[in-house]
Amino acid sequence: LPLGGIARLAVEVLDALSAAHGKGIVHRDLKPDNIFVTPSGRPKVLDFGIAKLSDLGAGSATKTGSLLGTPHYMSPEQAAGRTVDHRADVYAMGVILFEAMTGQKPFLAESLFDLLRKHVEVPPPPPRSLRPDLPVELESVIVMALAKAPEHRFASAQAMSVALQHATSQLGA
Repeated sequence: LPLGGIARLAVEVLDALSAAHGKGIVHRDLKPDNIFVTPSGRPKVLDFGIAKLSDLGAGSATKTGSLLGTPHYMSPEQAAGRTVDHRADVYAMGVILFEAMTGQKPFLAESLFDLLRKHVEVPPPPPRSLRPDLPVELESVIVMALAKAPEHRFASAQAMSVALQHATSQLGA
């Protein structure tokens, strides 16, 4: 897909996530299989099967020690079995954008343990090393979404959506 088309779809998914997060719902298993694009070209976020209502006061969506989600798209805190919040979905969107823009997932491993360890400890390769025509601003959005520490990611899906729109405003749809 052209970069502008991917970005447009991602913005709409981020807006849907923002609405869910606003209701205190964290998806926790966001991945390409859970994003359906309708014949008219609109994405729909599916399968909130492991979604959890967060305690808006505490910001916790999953109890510590539980491991739920799809390993390739898990945030470092999910991979480590720690408490997650809406920023786990932001991380998953970073993985999805990385994959959509470069054609490969940021982390590959032969075992589940090694894959989860990479999410927790290893920085992703620079997206432009895999796709040199990727605009620097767009790479920055992906890299920030993939920050290991939740507090270094976008504060919300809406903030990521705004940054993505700004980074891709010169690209065609």
